[in-house]
Amino acid sequence: MNVEKSKKEYVLDFLARIGFKDNGLSDKTIEFIFSYLAGIEELKTNRKYNDHNWEMNYASFDIKKNRYIPVIDYKIFNLYHKGLLKKIDRKENMWPQKKKFALCITHDIDHLFGKSFLYYRKMIPHFNKAPIKNKLLFLGSFIKNSLNIKKKSIPDLGIWLKAEEKHNFKSSFLFFSDKLIEPSWEDSFYKYTDKTIFEGQKVEIGCVIKEIFKRGWDVGLHGSCKSYCNSQYLKYEKKRLENLIDCEIKTIRQHHLMFDIRDTPQCQNAVNFKVDSTRGSNISPDFRCGTGFPFYQYDLNNEKSLDILQIPLVIQDNALFRHEKLNKEQVVNYVSEVMEMVADINGCMTILWHNNYYKNDKEFQAFEEILNKADKLGAWGCSLRELNDWWRRKRN
Repeated sequence: MNVEKSKKEYVLDFLARIGFKDNGLSDKTIEFIFSYLAGIEELKTNRKYNDHNWEMNYASFDIKKNRYIPVIDYKIFNLYHKGLLKKIDRKENMWPQKKKFALCITHDIDHLFGKSFLYYRKMIPHFNKAPIKNKLLFLGSFIKNSLNIKKKSIPDLGIWLKAEEKHNFKSSFLFFSDKLIEPSWEDSFYKYTDKTIFEGQKVEIGCVIKEIFKRGWDVGLHGSCKSYCNSQYLKYEKKRLENLIDCEIKTIRQHHLMFDIRDTPQCQNAVNFKVDSTRGSNISPDFRCGTGFPFYQYDLNNEKSLDILQIPLVIQDNALFRHEKLNKEQVVNYVSEVMEMVADINGCMTILWHNNYYKNDKEFQAFEEILNKADKLGAWGCSLRELNDWWRRKRN
């Protein structure tokens, strides 16, 4: 098998950033690593779970059987022990402050009103295009929450910063644009002039976003449903958020993890995003890309590397609590086991916890316990922006 020069250079660059150089790798090994990073398996089908996201369920058995482990990372260290890779001598440690692994923490800000009446008032005008099943579910949710007076308050966005600050961690908060060119009924519809709760006070959302950014947390875009394959929409939404914080937005995750390996990387790259963290799963804690390490997206249409990092999403709250239906203890134990596995190889993993929880909810309590465990394991708790800045310095 002859591996094209561009593919080999692409894989060798990825290896160099992790700290290894070629010492006799076979073309088969190069092709194996390339296929995961570039998303070759994702090209084989147009199927999407709930019309949202490609899932590992659609992969071949050989790919699917390794979904829960960073198969590329393990392979790299096995190749090193076999003498087929050499370590690159560097003064710089793998992670800042000699930390054992990177835990990239992210929050998709889908809603900022809880299940209050304001939330339903914002959503109702857009549900005329929703399938009948979703309309009925929405109606049921409205009736249920109308009867549940205790849940009418708005979750406090400030609890996430406070939890992370205890460990000197930072995270990424990914917000919607307050206006969309072509909204979908599945998008979110908060305005930056609407008010939410932040640190016990009712504050305009725009002011909250600016304050989060001012304190050193990352503010990124949560791209709308129809933006994942439309650079014009992405450019518009990005500009709205940039105008608010008066700074360039570099990071993005698409809503519902909507991503097409054929088009999305090019669309994001075209409007100068530097980091995407969409390639993950809505239903399972997967290493979809075979690694948790960042890597540059590959343009399969033009066969070249793009200047946008993919930081793969490994675990999200909805997959564990809603789809796997795990309890708090099971979630904390599972995430802890994955962190231990990643820490053993000085690796990297990204987690997503949505913001729509109250301080006493099991989901938020699990998040706090996960941060405690991560700190004890020696994690560098970082945002997408921080990880991007660090990784780009690693070019050999």
